[in-house]
Parts: sequence; structure tokens; C-alpha cells
Amino acid sequence: FTQAVVAFLIKAGLHPLYQAMDKMLLLAAAAMFMQLSPGTAVVLGQHNVAQSADAPKAANMTCDQIPGWFHGKEVYTQAFTSFNTGLFVEIGAYLGASSCFMAHLIAGSNVTFHVMDTWPPVQEFASWAPAEHLSAVQLHGGNWSAAWSYYMQQTASSAKIAKVIQGNSLDRKILDTYSNSSITFLYLDTSHVYQNTVQELPLWWSKIRPGGRMCGDDYDHSGVQQPVENFFATQRLKVQQKASAQWCVDKPFPALLQQVPVGAHGIA
Repeated sequence: FTQAVVAFLIKAGLHPLYQAMDKMLLLAAAAMFMQLSPGTAVVLGQHNVAQSADAPKAANMTCDQIPGWFHGKEVYTQAFTSFNTGLFVEIGAYLGASSCFMAHLIAGSNVTFHVMDTWPPVQEFASWAPAEHLSAVQLHGGNWSAAWSYYMQQTASSAKIAKVIQGNSLDRKILDTYSNSSITFLYLDTSHVYQNTVQELPLWWSKIRPGGRMCGDDYDHSGVQQPVENFFATQRLKVQQKASAQWCVDKPFPALLQQVPVGAHGIA
């Protein structure tokens, strides 16, 4: 079988006319050699691409060794303690310290975990990202998402992440892939641009199920705090300020009295 695979690989490389003919066999061979994980997908725009589970069986590094900042350990842990099942979505992953932490936190549970980030060209980070972070990304051809994937593999996190989406949080095509009231826990850590946050909050809040929770980072940033306070004031909900400039809001269940007519069942 190995000789046959090698032959087809050589053929595919040297004779492009055979590529279509051999496509399915090559994919099967690649799956065997790369041990693809059927439970993990990378979504780039509208294209789903299988992500290889070439993460080491034992992690080569810890989450804390991933370059970047993650101040949400408390709110992630509280979310998992409160909801040990359902859909968790992280919007804003940077190089993956937060993704790694959640992936290991939910191991063995019934939580489904999705990660989304724009992961733009490295040049867009050049004006503010630390030099060591930029250097880490340059090791992966300047591809931010490739660097994130590398750290997920090295920390043995990949298999615990059900879907990876590279795209903008305001992209309607991405938003429409989530039904209203489908997300149990959502963590928002995006641009911190005031108008961007203003637009994000109502769109993603509608995706949170009753009894679920939305949290975010950088509550000490004006581009986050003011839009969060203003939006949830319209919902008549209190913003919970957490340590390390984190914030959370729980989505209430519809009030019982709103569902039962006045005077019914002895209620006056």
C-alpha cells in the first residue's frame, strides 16, 4: 500500500492530468498519514476544511507558554462550572492562550467549543504587538492563523476545539450559522473600537440562550465599557464587573409572570 501511495503522489506531482483521477485516493492516503480528526473543522469564509490532528499525544508546551495575554481564566472557569454542557464560543483568540485554557478546561465534558478570529496579515499588528509576538508569527510565514494552529497542536488543544472560524464578528454569513438562543457561553474580545462593539453586542446577544452568559475582556477600555453599559441598560440587566477588567452578563429566563395571565392559577 505504501508503494502505491508513493506512486500516486509522484504521479500527482509530475502529471497534473492525473490529479482529478487520483484525488479521492490521495485524500484517503493523506487521512491515514495525517490521522485527520473528523470532529475538528476550520471554516474560512464559507469553506470547511478538515484540520489535521497532528497534535502530539502529550503536550510539548503549556497554555501559559503561548505568547499573548489572557486575563479571563476566572470567567472561563466560572462558565464551565455553571454550564458543563452546551455551545461555548470564543470571539477573539490572538495566538491561542485563551483557546488553549478553555480546550483543556472542557476536556471530557459535553461542551462544544468554537473559536473565531479575523487573524489578519501580520502587518496589521506591527504598530502595537510586542516584537516577540511578531517574531513568533513570522516563524509561520507571517500567518497569524497558522501560528495559532501551531500553538494548539503543541499544547494538545486541537482535538477539543470543534470549529475554527476565520472571519469578522459582524459578518452576517457567519452570524447566520448560529441560531438565536443557541450559545450557552460567549466570550467577546475583539477590536475594542467603540462603534464595532456597539454593533456586535445586539447581534451576538440574540444568539445567547436564556440562562446563558456573555463575557468579555478589557472593561477598562472606553471602546468596550461604554457600549457594554449602554446596551445592557436598554436590556435592564446589570453588568458584572470581574477581576482583571473582565465583564459578564447573564441572560435571564422569561419571567414566569409574563407567561401567565393575571388572575390565572390563583395569581392576582
